[in-house]
Amino acid sequence: MENSLKLRNLSKTRWIARAESIRAVWMSYEAVKDTLSAIKASRDSDNNAKASATDLYDKMESVNFVLSIMFMKNIMIKSKQMTEALQAENLNVVDAMTIIMGTVESLKRINDDEKAMDDEIQAGIVFAKKLGGNPEAEFSRKHRVRRPPRRIDDNPNTQAELSIFQFYRREFKKVLDTQIVQFGDNLTQCLQAVKPLATVLQPPLKQPNLEDISELVKLFPSKMLVDSDVLQAEFHNFVNYVDLTKTKLEYLAEAAKFSEVCKSAFPLTNRAFRLLMTAPVTVAQDERTFSRLKIIKTYLRTTMTDTRLESLMLLSCEKDLTDSINIDTISARWVELKSRRISAH
Repeated sequence: MENSLKLRNLSKTRWIARAESIRAVWMSYEAVKDTLSAIKASRDSDNNAKASATDLYDKMESVNFVLSIMFMKNIMIKSKQMTEALQAENLNVVDAMTIIMGTVESLKRINDDEKAMDDEIQAGIVFAKKLGGNPEAEFSRKHRVRRPPRRIDDNPNTQAELSIFQFYRREFKKVLDTQIVQFGDNLTQCLQAVKPLATVLQPPLKQPNLEDISELVKLFPSKMLVDSDVLQAEFHNFVNYVDLTKTKLEYLAEAAKFSEVCKSAFPLTNRAFRLLMTAPVTVAQDERTFSRLKIIKTYLRTTMTDTRLESLMLLSCEKDLTDSINIDTISARWVELKSRRISAH
């Protein structure tokens, strides 16, 4: 319930982002073509540049390129939404598992809907024709049937000949099958790892059995000794207290915040929610930190001390916080700390 509501709320803005991304694909396509055309016609370009521009221009107008970019555009939209959600700092493991599950199901629907895939191929053919090409003739020329000699095959005429729709549908299914398998493997690992957390802690809260609590206790750090019976009894009291106060907990974040308020009365339950909310989902933030290092420590800053480097890294990584600081206020406080001489001009 919680995850479906979250995804539904996010979908309103993401449909707008999807439309913008689709428009950006073809705007970029036309911009690249115009640039290549300008290079071909420019007198300042050398022969190698003109030859490369001509080759790229011809490839961009080919039916293979047009169909591939249209297909990948639809697939990348699905993957981009999942990637952005998984890189969110406030994401928990259960929500991540739900997002991956939704993406896998969406890719399976695309893979099973041959009519929609044929419509995409037909749209690519129409677009290629608008560019002045002949998709059917180009496909027949580049994918003509190469029949084996009779010394290898006694009946070479029985070899199947694929149409343009059958060929690209087969190629697209290969890509989809690969992504579905990879995402599915990740989803299976997540399900095995966090199933006890999702079973016990995901709203709406209900009375868990001892078996689920025992599996949840195994996820606690080895140094933290937690008795399953004690945790089960405490969680029962926590659920009863939620019902008694008539508190509506629809999201995991709300349940975790409520357990934080009542952590003195329900310490083990609060630790379970802390475990769920702090379990690592992605290392994207750490990877961004290392990527910023080469931006901050340039060859002009080779003599910078470690203290200054750490301070600059902190300011860069926490840009969302530093942007909200009023520089004028900070400057005024800095001036008030010490009497400073200001040279008159």
